[in-house]
Amino acid sequence: MTGLAVAASKLEHLPLPFSTVDILDAELVAVEQLAAGVAAGTGAGEELLGRMQLWRTETIEHTRAGLRRIQHALNATAADIRVATTPTPPATPQLATPWRAETLAKVTRRRHQHKDIEAGLRKIEELGYGVEQRSNGHFHAHCPCGYCPTVIVASTPRNATAALGQLRRIAARGCHTRRPAP
Repeated sequence: MTGLAVAASKLEHLPLPFSTVDILDAELVAVEQLAAGVAAGTGAGEELLGRMQLWRTETIEHTRAGLRRIQHALNATAADIRVATTPTPPATPQLATPWRAETLAKVTRRRHQHKDIEAGLRKIEELGYGVEQRSNGHFHAHCPCGYCPTVIVASTPRNATAALGQLRRIAARGCHTRRPAP
């Protein structure tokens, strides 16, 4: 248990002096009875007795309400401490949406101008990758799992052999979530 968790537990179970209110109430009742005896013997002091009773009830109610507010504030503080110390699970990064490849598989696209690169794009489409051509002319291949990075092939690559090699490696390797364990 961390130090903050211990502090939160102590705040929740902090004893407040509600028993002191009961002792105060008992003392005020005794004083009220003495005042009633004096008022009955003399015939005077009925007004004083009424004020004493009113003062006693207001004092006790306000004291109890104040202690309840303190207790509520302590419990709220303990709850805030618990929330602040609760670890949050790390977010799983998602590089692309899984449905993107499925959606793109249904869309027709223009052919790539290099026949070898076009053959490589068709090969990875057969593996489930969705291939789209962006407005700048580049082809983007999205993995069906949604976690693998998007592969980008230029419309006019500087080195067509390197682009073709990249597509062949993807076709040979496949998606990392579907690879068999070694």
